[in-house]
Amino acid sequence: MSSSRDIQSLTEQLKNIILNKPLLTIEKVKSPKLDRIQEMVTYLGQCLSESNEFLQQLSIGNLEAKVPNRYNFLASGLKEIHAGLRHLSWQATQVAKGDYKQRVKFLGDFSTAFNSMIEQLEEREKRLKDKTVALEQSRNLLISIINGIEEWIVVIDKVEKKVIYSNQAVRCLGCDVKNNRNFCGYTCGVIEKLIDKMSKDENDVIELECEYNAKFVEAKAYPIEWNEVAACAYLIRDITNRKREQEEMENAVFKDELTGVYNRRYCMKLLSELQQGHKGFSVCFIDLDGLKYVNDNFGHHTGDRYIKFVAKEFFEHTRDSDRLCRIGGDEFIVLFPNCTPKKIRGKLAELYEKISHKDTEYPMSISYGLIYICKDNQLLPQEILAKADKKMYHWKNRKKNRKMI
Repeated sequence: MSSSRDIQSLTEQLKNIILNKPLLTIEKVKSPKLDRIQEMVTYLGQCLSESNEFLQQLSIGNLEAKVPNRYNFLASGLKEIHAGLRHLSWQATQVAKGDYKQRVKFLGDFSTAFNSMIEQLEEREKRLKDKTVALEQSRNLLISIINGIEEWIVVIDKVEKKVIYSNQAVRCLGCDVKNNRNFCGYTCGVIEKLIDKMSKDENDVIELECEYNAKFVEAKAYPIEWNEVAACAYLIRDITNRKREQEEMENAVFKDELTGVYNRRYCMKLLSELQQGHKGFSVCFIDLDGLKYVNDNFGHHTGDRYIKFVAKEFFEHTRDSDRLCRIGGDEFIVLFPNCTPKKIRGKLAELYEKISHKDTEYPMSISYGLIYICKDNQLLPQEILAKADKKMYHWKNRKKNRKMI
């Protein structure tokens, strides 16, 4: 009776093994004839259970799962698959590191697709390397060109407000822009002004002056992204020679060659501008007494010294905003913006005394007429000069009669 139950239990266990169902826990058979069979059924169940667990781990990609022991005759195929997957994982890692010599041969269509992907990656990397080399060559060429041009190129970080690049031309001029210093030790005023103007219209052309090396520059801004940073690139040209040429041209047009003060052309221009400003101003008409006598008796070179002396005295004793103009051989005009005659008369009297009492071999004296032009007047510049001239001659005639205003 017990043999029959043992056979039934072993049969049920074999059925579960065949159907891949959980194994039953059965008692040890009592029949010696069935004991060997039970051992074999138990061994088969353990091999199947172990293989199933290993297969489940492989199905979720766990290649570090415990490998069935070498006595598990059912797991030999799984072990080969496991070894193949581990080798494939290693090959994929090598490909990720740039080893495109790896090839897969044991997975059929997958091998074909994998190998094709590697070939495409290899070709793509080759093209990228070729592009990188070309870009590096272009970059080096561009840097060589940038460093070879005379213009300054300065790139300023918009957020940090600091220089992040400068070309060789800037460094050759003795400017350490990264530290915002000149090599002479002073702060670089040009860079400071560029940083100050960054928030304003970047499309403007900015003219700047370097106070330490007497240079003028012109800067054009170009908004760019520099290494993923919002920045502004400035192309800066040295316009010192151009500015000096302009000054020379202005001097030729607006300056008197003998005295260096402004001429009649400039005087008429400034009179129009002062009237358009709708502010009151004073005009002093000056005439050199006896210049013809000096020229006739002492020579024109002496007369020139007379003219230059008077011009020098008036130039040195007027404000920076005042303008001295020579409008004729012995005639000068001084324009005093935003100034009434009351503030000027004392200074004119002092200059009159100084010139009149100058110890020279020839007599020197001046006559002058001072008028005030109120704002919103309708006089023409010629009429203003005529009015001041009339005032001057009124005083000159009174002097001749030994009457002083």
